[in-house]
Order: sequence, then structure tokens, then C-alpha cells
Amino acid sequence: AIQSRVLSSFDKHSTARQRRGKVVIATQVVEQSLDLDFDLLISDLAPIELLLQRQGRLRRHRRDGDGNPVDGPDERGEIVF
Repeated sequence: AIQSRVLSSFDKHSTARQRRGKVVIATQVVEQSLDLDFDLLISDLAPIELLLQRQGRLRRHRRDGDGNPVDGPDERGEIVF
């Protein structure tokens, strides 16, 4: 149930309205097994290979400045990790 809620809020097709105001605190399962797209990512210290996996969930899909999916370039500005 938790995985379904997170996916519906942060998957490839999620809209700005679905994403707005939400925070995910997750274990390593998010690093490798889910196709999620976060606008901002904060991580605890970890080995570099794990940090690279986590960073792969940061702006994974192109979105406009509000966070809605777009076909063109990503418009969210500077990446923050």
C-alpha cells in the first residue's frame, strides 16, 4: 500500500498537484527498485555507489517548472542533491 501511494505521487506520470507538499523518507528500496522522480533529494552519508543510485531518482523524468511532465527539456532549474 505504501509503495502504491509513493508511486502514484512520484512516478513518471505524476502531476504537480500530486507531488506538491509531499516528503518521502525511505530506505534503500527506493535506490534500486522503483521508477521514482524527485525534485529534491537529501541523503545521509553512504558509500559512493549508493549515493549514485540515489541520485538516479533525482529529476529522472523531464518536467516543467511546476513539476508537470513535459516532452521538452526539464525546466526545474538547478539540481539540488
